[in-house]
Amino acid sequence: MDRNDEKLSRKSERSVKNTTTPPPGSLRMVLKHSDGLDIMLMTLGTIGCVADGASMSSIMLVLSNLMNGYASSYLTLQEINKYALDLLYVAVGVGSGAFLGVLTEKVPNFIMNIAMFMTAQMTAVYLCWRLAIVAIPAVLMLIIPGLVYGKLLTDVGEKIQEAYTVAGGIAEQALSSIRTVYSYVREDHTAQSYSDALEPILNLGSKQGLMKGMAIGSVGIAYAVWALQGWYGSILVTEKGVKGGNAFTAGVCIVYGGL
Repeated sequence: MDRNDEKLSRKSERSVKNTTTPPPGSLRMVLKHSDGLDIMLMTLGTIGCVADGASMSSIMLVLSNLMNGYASSYLTLQEINKYALDLLYVAVGVGSGAFLGVLTEKVPNFIMNIAMFMTAQMTAVYLCWRLAIVAIPAVLMLIIPGLVYGKLLTDVGEKIQEAYTVAGGIAEQALSSIRTVYSYVREDHTAQSYSDALEPILNLGSKQGLMKGMAIGSVGIAYAVWALQGWYGSILVTEKGVKGGNAFTAGVCIVYGGL
């Protein structure tokens, strides 16, 4: 009976821990020690990040109408004032979003990039869906290399950190027992061990630099995407009656959102 009671008590303790302690990294864990002011600031920061990410799409919407208006022969001063006022409204929204987005760093940048990608592609579909259907799949050529090289760079960075840890351990051991090293005339051996420990760092550093160069060079694919959009966009404008401002701003949204 005593053993059964102990098992039941352990199970009850585990169940209490599971129900009271939120899992690490969850939203409940983040908000566990936050008060109303913290939640309000995080909410405002999230809204600001979304507004900051959607700013480029808002500007492209206004510019598309502005370009189409300039291409027409009946543009009036009243319409120009309207476009200028729209751009002023967008500027106020972008400024407010940027102010709210500086409350923290990594999470807001992630939210801003996600919002910019989603709103940019939706704006491109709204402005010129024919061009978006053709060009958005080509944007994958911009996204996939970045993901692959980011993963490889992370792995190489971890290996470099491990190698630095080994070299730092050798140096720390030598400094902590400097008298023993000196008395046994082990200076050259210790220096050689430290040099051997740094050798992998040199090779990994060269590999890391090569990967960074390849990641930066892959951005050149954007010019190929621009060439595709320019060719197909010209066909849409000349043969399908699509407005030039819509085709151009849709292309900007597709490429800029993909980058």
